[in-house]
Amino acid sequence: MGERAHAYDKDAILQDLVHILEGMIGDWETGFTGRIGPDTLLVSDLGLESIDVVGLVVALEEHYQRQDIPFVQLVMVDGRYVEDLSLRQIGEFLHQHLNA
Repeated sequence: MGERAHAYDKDAILQDLVHILEGMIGDWETGFTGRIGPDTLLVSDLGLESIDVVGLVVALEEHYQRQDIPFVQLVMVDGRYVEDLSLRQIGEFLHQHLNA
């Protein structure tokens, strides 16, 4: 296996996620008072709705300049939408697909 042009570190991906989400929800009244981190949930903690998750996906595609990340595998399981996702789950998914 050869060297990758750019390998993505799990911690760097998580930092990217936090930065993007902070930019998205910076002026929303979410009621979330903690710091956004690996165990933060998109729906339960941050109050994101499905359209917001789509916005996050678009922001991630733009950030990483990749349109080939199969986000449907992340948000749907057995034909049903996943009810909530943690930043850790998203980060691990991105790590796997960005480094594939």
